[in-house]
Amino acid sequence: MYKSHNRIQFNSLQFNDREDLQVLIDGPYGAPSQHIFEAEHAVLIAAGIGITPFASILQSIMCRYRNRRHKCPNCEYIWDNPESEELCLKKVDFIWVTREQRSLEWFISLLAQMEIEQQRLRQNSDKGSLLEVHLYVTSAQSQADLKALNVYLSLDLIGRENSANCDAVDGIRQRTKHGRPDWDQVFTELLCQKKGKISVFYCGPPSLSAELTTKCRQYGFAYKKELF
Repeated sequence: MYKSHNRIQFNSLQFNDREDLQVLIDGPYGAPSQHIFEAEHAVLIAAGIGITPFASILQSIMCRYRNRRHKCPNCEYIWDNPESEELCLKKVDFIWVTREQRSLEWFISLLAQMEIEQQRLRQNSDKGSLLEVHLYVTSAQSQADLKALNVYLSLDLIGRENSANCDAVDGIRQRTKHGRPDWDQVFTELLCQKKGKISVFYCGPPSLSAELTTKCRQYGFAYKKELF
């Protein structure tokens, strides 16, 4: 017996001379990320290849953000529909901790395009950013090492191709840091934003999850994880 949509279906299996055999089926279970859109202030933390499931989630957030915006045809003033059922989020902070430079290169273009689109949607609006991106490159020991990485070159190229939106690209550059995050500092800054109840969603190795579990408990943040 299994449930499919709104109806229960039955499958019968026949086993010769095995009338005592029991088959138990449980699930399916949703991923922790499915609760992101129910949060007020979502903090998405990815480590290494944990970035993979967040790529489509970030694109979905931007799509819903776009649909929530309304523009006056006369004065071009832009406002949000706060009662939008598609997107209840007030703020999203995306934090990616990675060692590999190549990991950054394939994703940096998508992040930059999101920043550019967000800047365009915010024109003539009195609202702040919905999405902020924070990158940490652990293989870089100093800011000088960070500048030598191709991620800065990639941002420069994107900035030149989108000269009208270079501020958005500069924003990512300024939020790209060397070393590992100081989680006490990061979480304190999140609290200072005062964007509602904070929910942390993590995807990555168990080692960092253990530290985040302790920190979220300390700061009173909801915490959901998906380990790789």
